[in-house]
Amino acid sequence: MNKPYQLNPLDPVVSRRLPRTVIVLGLVSFFNDFASDIVVPLIPILLATVLSAGPIVLGLIEGVADALACFLKLWAGRHSDVMSGRRKGLAMSGYMLSNLVRPLLGLAGSWVTVLLLRSVDRIGKGLRSAPRDAMVADATPPYILGAMRLVFIARWIMLVRLPVH
Repeated sequence: MNKPYQLNPLDPVVSRRLPRTVIVLGLVSFFNDFASDIVVPLIPILLATVLSAGPIVLGLIEGVADALACFLKLWAGRHSDVMSGRRKGLAMSGYMLSNLVRPLLGLAGSWVTVLLLRSVDRIGKGLRSAPRDAMVADATPPYILGAMRLVFIARWIMLVRLPVH
């Protein structure tokens, strides 16, 4: 049975800082989610006003996009585990794909184009999520493994929208 790592006073000085990889991935993930949270709320407005599409179309777009993201998370997670040295490429391709496609939503001329662009955006999310989490876990020493989750928890806390009454 593996025991959790315990600090030994006789060990050389151990850094209690988060590794640079964890900090960089946390910041990249935060800013990517921030950019997504700016664009995604505009999709219903675009569909309803400019493209004259109804709520059923919005449900179809989000359902297809989220299903693709979920299935690709499974594939990317397994692929990331099999090819552990190639996680960075999967994560970077997922971030690049999402960031290249997201601005094109403003140029969409039909709801089918919005469906395709939103699906490709979520494909990027599916490709990057599992490899990014594995990279964070790999880069973090066992004695601060719990602290690395704080970077990602803080990211979500900053993105929480409190209702204004």
